[in-house]
Amino acid sequence: MNWRWIDNDNSLHEVVSLAIRQPAVAMDTEFVRERTFYPQVALFQLCAGGTTFLIDPLKITNPSPLRDLFDDQDTIKVFHSCAEDLEVLNNWVGKMPSPIFDTQIAASLLGIGFMFGYSNLVAEICAVELSKTETRSNWLQRPLTDKQVKYAVQDVYYLDKLWKKLFKKSELEGKKDWILSDGQMLIEDIENTHQQEHLKISGGKNLSCLQLNGLHALSRWREDQAKKKDLPRRWIIDDKICLRLLEAFPCTSDDLMDIEGVPDKIKNKYGKEIVDVFKECLTSTDAEFSTQKKTTPLGADSRRQVKLFKKLIRGIAQELGTVPEVLIKSKDYVLLLDVFDKSNSELPSYWNGWRESLVIQPLKRHLSDLLKKEV
Repeated sequence: MNWRWIDNDNSLHEVVSLAIRQPAVAMDTEFVRERTFYPQVALFQLCAGGTTFLIDPLKITNPSPLRDLFDDQDTIKVFHSCAEDLEVLNNWVGKMPSPIFDTQIAASLLGIGFMFGYSNLVAEICAVELSKTETRSNWLQRPLTDKQVKYAVQDVYYLDKLWKKLFKKSELEGKKDWILSDGQMLIEDIENTHQQEHLKISGGKNLSCLQLNGLHALSRWREDQAKKKDLPRRWIIDDKICLRLLEAFPCTSDDLMDIEGVPDKIKNKYGKEIVDVFKECLTSTDAEFSTQKKTTPLGADSRRQVKLFKKLIRGIAQELGTVPEVLIKSKDYVLLLDVFDKSNSELPSYWNGWRESLVIQPLKRHLSDLLKKEV
């Protein structure tokens, strides 16, 4: 395995010049995110032209040449399960790479296995057992240990091999565009994350419309604080305390001080801001949440219909040579009820594109045929 350590801007520029001429480059990152909001990039691995480059972000003063590579649409960027890598690179370089060929997505769509981990996929495709011992090691230390270097090199060396085999298979099966399309959706999901801060608080189900507004506002405030201070969200206020505040909905200082289970440290440090967040909710009309439906248990007819949807999706997946889990997420089957009830509910964005024509429309036809038989 040929590899080079890159620790200066001139060498980085040379790497980019080489990589940008390749049909594809394999990429991975090592980062630390224990005491900060933003991930601290510790290492950027890139395999191009048969050589692996270990790029040291602690020494690179100007990563901007990577933007040219990330922007180049003629060079496919290969990752495995890349959501965190994209966030790390976006924070460091100020840009996310595209187009993306994610080998985890590829393995799912090609029917090899759903949500395969990297080591398991390498074992399946390349018949090589990789060590996982360095995953949680200290990647900010310098110099890296020999074991860390070997681990980092192997991460993209075998990723390049995976891509060559999976890309060829995807072209033979006509699924290359599906994989690239799903890679683009990953980028869009990260770009839209700032609109979904409320999803970062777990346990916020079955809330009233007012509490949903409070959930949104409190989450947004906590997100802003975490970004401003570069601290983990839980270090501002953890999820359990957030839910306790939502239950009490304090709109005065006295209300806040009377709440049991909320530490005095939080009350004293953020008291006025928390009260202001909840007071504003009483007068605001957040369309996204004030109109949101509360989750209600499905009736018997709806449960039978969802069961039928799952059976039909399994059939469609078999026809497409893939797995049903990658066509429709399990939590989204209930949303199919809205599709066939002609509801105006907003549907998941990933149902557009190839899934619309190859999954949703065939599902409608199957259901139409079943209804005709019943008549």
